[in-house]
This record gives sequence, structure tokens and C-alpha cells, in this order.
Amino acid sequence: MATCTLLILIPDRQHTWSIVQIQEGEAILNIGEAENLTQEDIIKKVHALAPSILADHVNDTDRKLNDTCAHYVNPYDVKYNNIMWQVQKMPRETYHLFNAYFDNRTALTGEGSFVRILAIIDRQEPSNKSFCQLWFANKPEPTISNVSQTEYLWYKEWGNDKSPYQPYLFSCAVPASLGMVPESISLVANPCDNATNNLRVIDNRAPLGKKLIFAVCVKAMNFKHQPLVSVKLVEWIEMHKILGADKIFIYELQVHPNTTRVLDFYKAQGLVEVTKLALPGSAPNIPDLMALYMSERTFGIQCPLELIQYTDCLLKNMNLFEFIVAVDVDEVILPLKVDNWYDLIYKVAIPKHKKRTEGIASFVARNVHFMDDTDEYQDWTQGIPKYMHMLQNVHRNASHTEIGDSIKITFWRCTTTMPGFVSAIIARTLILTLRMPICSTTVLAGKRHSWSIEQIREEIYETLINEAAANLSTTEEGEAILNIGEAENLTQDDVLKKVHDLAPNVLADHVNDTDRKLNDTCAHYVNPYDVKYNNIMWQVQKMPRETYLLFNAYFDNRTALTGEGSFVRILVIIDRQEPSNKSFCQLWFANKPEPTISNVSRTDFLWYKEWGNDKSPYQPYLFSCAVPASLEMVPESVSLVANPCDNATNNLRAMNFKHQPLVSVKLVEWIEMHKILGADKIFIYELQVHPNTTRVLDYYKAQGLVEVTKLALPGSAPNVPDLMALYMSERTFGIQCPLELIQYTDCLLKNMNLFEFIVAVDVDEVILPLKVDNWYDLIYKVAIPKHKKRTEGIASFVARNVHFMDDTDEYQDWTQGIPKYMHMLQNVHRNASHMEIGDSIKCFHNTDYVLALHNHYARHCLGNYCPDVDFDLEDAHLQHYCLGRKKSECQRKRGKDLVEDTSIWRFKDKLIPATQKVLRAVGIL
Repeated sequence: MATCTLLILIPDRQHTWSIVQIQEGEAILNIGEAENLTQEDIIKKVHALAPSILADHVNDTDRKLNDTCAHYVNPYDVKYNNIMWQVQKMPRETYHLFNAYFDNRTALTGEGSFVRILAIIDRQEPSNKSFCQLWFANKPEPTISNVSQTEYLWYKEWGNDKSPYQPYLFSCAVPASLGMVPESISLVANPCDNATNNLRVIDNRAPLGKKLIFAVCVKAMNFKHQPLVSVKLVEWIEMHKILGADKIFIYELQVHPNTTRVLDFYKAQGLVEVTKLALPGSAPNIPDLMALYMSERTFGIQCPLELIQYTDCLLKNMNLFEFIVAVDVDEVILPLKVDNWYDLIYKVAIPKHKKRTEGIASFVARNVHFMDDTDEYQDWTQGIPKYMHMLQNVHRNASHTEIGDSIKITFWRCTTTMPGFVSAIIARTLILTLRMPICSTTVLAGKRHSWSIEQIREEIYETLINEAAANLSTTEEGEAILNIGEAENLTQDDVLKKVHDLAPNVLADHVNDTDRKLNDTCAHYVNPYDVKYNNIMWQVQKMPRETYLLFNAYFDNRTALTGEGSFVRILVIIDRQEPSNKSFCQLWFANKPEPTISNVSRTDFLWYKEWGNDKSPYQPYLFSCAVPASLEMVPESVSLVANPCDNATNNLRAMNFKHQPLVSVKLVEWIEMHKILGADKIFIYELQVHPNTTRVLDYYKAQGLVEVTKLALPGSAPNVPDLMALYMSERTFGIQCPLELIQYTDCLLKNMNLFEFIVAVDVDEVILPLKVDNWYDLIYKVAIPKHKKRTEGIASFVARNVHFMDDTDEYQDWTQGIPKYMHMLQNVHRNASHMEIGDSIKCFHNTDYVLALHNHYARHCLGNYCPDVDFDLEDAHLQHYCLGRKKSECQRKRGKDLVEDTSIWRFKDKLIPATQKVLRAVGIL
């Protein structure tokens, strides 16, 4: 039997008993400090990760220009994309907005203040004029300001006009008469539009106008499989400290754990600030696939996205630093006559070029490449550790690159970087950009000076020894050895395996498959790089009137009941209650260059219309396409399209499996109870959990008992971790409930050929046999013999629900001999009456018959209906444990409404030691 469950709890909570002094001899759980987070605490966490989100305004719902016009956008109603971006559909294009900034630098232009907005749009030129809705803290209605400046951050001459990732900076004037800074801003096509974006306006002005000198900006690091980067990064950061960098701002896509440790060290020192980043739009954020994709699509997405990062770094720091230095982690601007940047600018450059430096925007350093050849020639310099990459590699090209070629316009004066083109005087409008369209990394350094060697060696060696990522040990000869872990040196095949582990529906092994099609213009095979992704786990297909978000596809050859052939089933979320058109499957087989077309012959809605929720953009469906029997093959993948000849943007592998801190403690008890009852495997879906819970899940994964599927919310729902917690609690009916049907049905269809029964339960529930000791005996020795005539062709065996109170803390009547942390064994007072037949039930589902699952019962079966049998209450019931006292059914007091039910104590002699063994193994007990 397989157990399917969902983990979406955020974060774990402790109970009073776990915090107070436990009586002598009672085990103390090492579950970490109690969070007990308030809404305000969670809002602070959201702000730390995504400061552009106005999480402190989740209750702000009644601000507007008028009843139908320009409504304020509550953070729950913002359309999000890949955590970091907000989405606004314009008449002909889609905007992905990154950040907004207040800019009051008026000295050069004489104009007033502006709000600047960084955005990626999916066409090279905006098709229409746009407007800003400026929201002020003390005004219920917005102030409308037209977009008065539109700056394209790329050069049209460089090409890339077909890319859906075009970087722009939009500017709206702030009326001087208001004398205030806007709190937030929404960008819209028309003044009266109801927006789907609302960006906090970043207003970083130094106290008393005092600025630091140098801020270094580093584009997104994407080094997931390169542990040695951590060592080079320490050398690079320490070099920039010596040269005078006051702070280093690093953007991060994905890095090796060693690099994370280095960054964490410098963040704690206050020297480094890291901004997490995600690719916008439908680009893949699946970690390992992202690495391959970025290497293949550098010009189309990486280069434009770098302009967003550099400009964001400039605009966030324009009032805090005098100069911005934009370099990569393999570059350093080295003064050749002085020892730091300050002297280079104020004692060398300005006196030397005095007339030309009045009102200067940028100081430019020409580029020269240093070879990475010391390994090749083995001519290490004695006295310098071999891991000191810059100090050891001192052979460079004899000639510098041409003026303007691969330069870094590296010292931007924040007060004077204003409209104009790159020249000796003025840099392009507010933009940190490469002078030429070159995004490959270059090594920029200068001639090595003796003054720097000992100083750099001392600082870097001290950092490495003390606390940075690479620890050092020493050989007999005294040469330091870096403990950076084994270098991965992954091949493409290795990376593809990692992609498959995280996202098995992605055909990452087909990244080089580009020439399969029905004909030259029709039904092309979708390479994984060209799939449109949404929030990592979903694939996107635009239909004529709606958008499909596809989760997984499954091969289903259960033909005994229906007499029909095999099918491919596809789980989908769509953004309207009913599909507006017929659809088709393009079935791709391993040995055929062209697809086989099969119409969607069955469409099953997983929700009930009678329950309402018809306006939700998250409607769960199961589509089925027949597989022609004549082919006698299983499709390798499937694309769902509106018309047979469409070029799809989805391609799902057809799966064929024929052959809170305290939540962690409760989870161990729950898993061990299900082991005792006979669960062969437990499939858990995870949105976000506490680190303690991760340790528990990792333990059981290693044992082979648990399989975890990572999940993300689909569409424009927020996947910002802590905001997700608030959002899910507020929008349970609109998204959490429909999404659960996708997960349970996914669990069924992946395992229909592997297990006889699927049991869909939550982690606060257990179906408990009352006369026998395991589920097998309950079904085969109790239920089937007792209801023999009714169990032929049965789809589900049903357990009725009864709630057990979470009240032992309240009454302090712990049972002696049972550890206080054994939640199920300690809480034995339940409602006197079971819930009505059919109300909040849970079932054993027969995989020979069931097609789709609801939380509580079979939603669709292969036949026309889903017959079920209820267990008699004397034989089994569903013990549903209240977690807290919030729900009405969990608020009953001891007395006539409750009875003591110790049925579960039959298992305590097995359950207690089994739970303690695991808690000790994971370091909680």
C-alpha cells in the first residue's frame, strides 16, 4: 500500500510543554528555538527576501481612484513570476517588473524627482504609452503620472530583436507639489486600469546626505558545480577590500555550497550583500537545467538580464556611494602607481585630466587578459600558495584590447550618470552596460606589484583559516591543502541526471533534439530549452482563450475494466472553469521523428462546480488521449495543443512506472505509525518546511520509505516563501484545495501499477483498525469477508472521521510512561460522535479502478461511477488529530461531548521505541 500526503506547513510551531522546564528524567527535544511567528514576523521575513513586495499591506484592500478604476493591488492579488518578478499584461506585450526606485538627483538636469522602474518586456519596443499609479502613504487614491522617459537598455544594433527578454527602464515624474516620496507604484497601460503589479519604491538616501565612496556590483553568479570558485572568490573579495571597496553587491542565481559559506561569512561581516535572482518569464529555473540553458542562450537572456542587475545595483545605491564599480569575479581594476582606487581617481586621474573630468560620468579601464596557464606549465611561484589564482597567474597578452573593446566603464559617478550616450564625459542613461555586446567573462587585471603580494597573502590566508568556506590542513612539507570537497567536474550527462531527479517530467536528455516535426511548419518537437516554464514545476501552453499549466503526464494501460486501449493522462491547471475549445495530444515515440496526433477523448474536471470557486484561475483538470494500439509502444513524451499542427510550448515525459520545528517530531511518530500499520511507501508533496522536518524526510528517503516531490504554486501565485504562508491561509479555497487534487491524482497515476491501494491522508490523520493490527488484515480479513457481495469491483474502502482534541497541554494530564512529545499517544480524548457518512472521510483506493482523487474520496473512475464500502465503526475509523484549537470541531471541552479513546495504545510498545530511535538518529532527541 502507498500513502500519499501533503506537507505545506510553514513554519513549525512549538507548544507550551516543549518550552517549559520538563520534569526530571523526561527527554528534552533539540528542536531549536520556538518561532511562534506573528504575521508581523512573517512580513519581515518576506521583506528581507523580496523588498519590492508590500507584504505589510496584506490587509490594505479599500484604496482606489473610484469604485471601478485604479484599485490598489493587495500583495495577494499581485501576479508573480518566479518569485522575484511581478507581471503586468499590456495590450500587446507582457511586462515583468523587477524593482522601482525614487530618484531625486536634480542637479544636472534641473528636472524634478522621478520613480524609475526596471522591467523585462517580451517584445523589442513597447506598443503603447504607459502610466504610473503612484501610491502615497497618507492618500487613499493614486496620483497618475505618465511614463515620460523610456530607456532601452540594449542596443538595437546588437540584434536580439526576437528575444522575449528585452530590458527597459521606465521613468515617471513625481509631482513636486506633493512634497512626498511614493510608497509604491503600479505600471499600467491606461490611467484607470486595475493593475496586477505593485512595487515598493526603494528610497535609499544616506543619513544627512553622507556617502561612502565605492560600491562594487557583481552580476548573477551561476556556479552550481564549481567548488573551487569559493576559494577564488575569497581572494577576489580580499583584493577589493585592499583597493578600497566599501561594499560588494552580488547577484546570485545558483552557487556551490562552498560559495554559499563564503558569502554568508562576508554578509555577517557587513561587506557583502547578496540578492537572490530568478530568471523571468518562461525561462527554466530548474537549477541544473538553468546552467545548460544559460550556456546555450547567453545572448538571448543572460546579457539582457545582466543589464537589469547592474542598473538595479546602481539605482539602489546612487544615494549611498559616490562611485559604482561593475566587475565580474574574474576581473580587478588594478592601479599601477598607487595602492588604492581613491588615490587612482583623486590623485592620478583627476589632476592628470583636470579639464576633461568636470562633470565626468565614468572613468574607464582598458582590458587585458591574463592567462590561466600555471597548471599547464607547472611554474608555481614559490612563497605564494598555489590556490591564489590571481597572484600565481601573471602572464598576460602583450597588448591591451582596443579602446572601447571589452572595457568596463567602471567608476560611475552616481550624481552625474544621467541621460546621454557613452562618451568620454557622459555614460548612457542611468545604465551600467558593456560597451560592446560581449557577455563572456574576461580577466581584467594589471601588472603585479610587490606591495600587494604579502598584504593579499596575509589577508586571504587569515580569512581562509578562520571562517571562510575552504578549511585548510597542512602536509608534512607545509603546503596548505584546501578542504573544498570533491570537485564535481560534471559532464552534460551528469547534469541531465540531476535535472531528472528534481523534475522527471522535463526531457533534459533531449536538449540536442531539434529536428523532429510533422512537417517544416507544423508540430515541431519542443526542445527542453524552448519549453515555457512556470515556477520550476509547471509547463505553459497558451490556448486561444485560456492558459494551461501542465504538471505531469502518465501512461495508463489499465484496460480490464473498460475494454478500451491505453491512454496518456495529463494533469493540468487552467485559468477558467471550462476549456473553451477541443484539444489534441502530439504523442512522441522514441523511434519516430514525427508525432502521432490523438485528440483529447476524455476531460475530467477534478473539482465540483456545485462547490463554487468558478472565478479562480486555478481549475484542476485531467485530460486523456488514446494511444493507438497499432503502434504497440509507449509514448516517450506528449505535448498538449489546441490544434494538431500547432508548435507547442510544452513537452512532458510520459511517466510509465509499470514495474514547523515540532512538526518534525510529530511527523516521525506519524510515519512510524504508518510503518506499523503496513504502509509500503509514503509519498510526500512539499512546498516548504522547517529544516528539522527536512532532516526527518532525508532520513526516511535514505531508508527508502519516503519519496518527496518538491512543489511550487502555479501561475502568478506567490512562491516567495513566507508570503506563501500568508497567502495560502487566506486563499485556501481558491488555490490550496484545487492544487491538492492535482497532487493526490499525481500520486495515484504515478503509482497505479506499483501498488494495490493508494491511501490519501494528511499528517494529522491515521486510519486505525480497531480489531486487527494492520491494514492488510483490515481489508482482506475483515472488510471483504464481511461485505463480500458489495466488494466486487469496489473502488474505495471508506473510514469515517472523528476528531481527537489537542488538549493535553491545556489540562496538563500527561499519561505516565508515554513521552510528552508523542502527540497521538498523549491526545486520546475525541468527539463522542463520528462525523456523518461521507463527511471528511478518508479511503483506501483500489488502483485497478480509480482515475482521479479528491482529498476525501475517488473523484473519477475508469467506469461510470466509483462504488465504495464503509468500514463499520467497530472495525476502523479515521483518527483526525486537531493541531491547536482553532477549528470549531477542535474546541470542545472535556465532558459529555468528548470520550476517552485509547485504541491507539495497542501499538505504543512498538511506536515509542521506533519513534525514539529515529529522533536520536536525526539529532532531535
